[in-house]
Amino acid sequence: MNTRSLRIAAVGCTDVARLAAWARLPNVTVAAVCDAAGPLAARTAALFGDCSAFTTVDDLVAAGTYDIVDISLPASQQFEVSARCVKSGLNVLCAVPFTGSMALAQLIGKAAAINERLFVPSFPLRFHPLVQALKQAILDDELGAVALVEIFLSASRPASPPALGASLVSNIQGVDLARYFAGDLELLHGTKRITDPTWEVDDTSALLLESHTGIVTVTSRWARDTCGNRITVSGSAGTAVVDLDASVMRYSTASWPEWRTAHASDARPLWEMTTQFADALAANRELPVSFNDGYQALKLCNY
Repeated sequence: MNTRSLRIAAVGCTDVARLAAWARLPNVTVAAVCDAAGPLAARTAALFGDCSAFTTVDDLVAAGTYDIVDISLPASQQFEVSARCVKSGLNVLCAVPFTGSMALAQLIGKAAAINERLFVPSFPLRFHPLVQALKQAILDDELGAVALVEIFLSASRPASPPALGASLVSNIQGVDLARYFAGDLELLHGTKRITDPTWEVDDTSALLLESHTGIVTVTSRWARDTCGNRITVSGSAGTAVVDLDASVMRYSTASWPEWRTAHASDARPLWEMTTQFADALAANRELPVSFNDGYQALKLCNY
């Protein structure tokens, strides 16, 4: 666990769940929040005790020092805010789609390196306990050489189209999971579709990729009803199928070929993510995700 107190600032107050995840950690204080909507910022700050509310990033930066700034804004606003923070000597955790642009993300990454700060993506699905268990099975060679990875993500269609479609907003999470399991990937083919003529962005996206040992597919779908969120990893010695919604994994491995089932009764990916980030920051250790993870996922999604 983290041994020193950490001060967290958040820019964007529409996702209270991520702020609550930080606030539940010992020795972590949500010290400041910022949102252009002043009343929302004030109401959010009131939830976390001794927390300051701001309506501009300049005021937030000038008011104090923070161990990390958690940015949860639309893609169109992420670049300016992230660049402002890293140039002010602050570490940044940025929600996907990580600016949505390889060029802009790279600019911030360079600024972060010059200022010896961190600019890293928020990939909470990585931290689901069954995703972690599956990763450990791969590391322990329980599945053998990974030959096939299939990732399917879905979400309820928003009332109005966001600026970016499923190919970036959802697929970047799926591509990160694929890289987490299979390592570096090369894009073979990508396609995206607009199935609702009233939209201007794609609501269905599919990628075909390859790793050094096998084939990877990542599919995202926005629909009126979600179609589930699933992961399948098949190797030369075993297979695992994870239902992220039900938090259930069925698997057979090299050491136990009969099918078994594992459950995660308390799956809290956001809490797991913030816990690992806080521990790494407090101990000055490498964070569990890197700028390169975000950049490579973004690169594969820009097809």
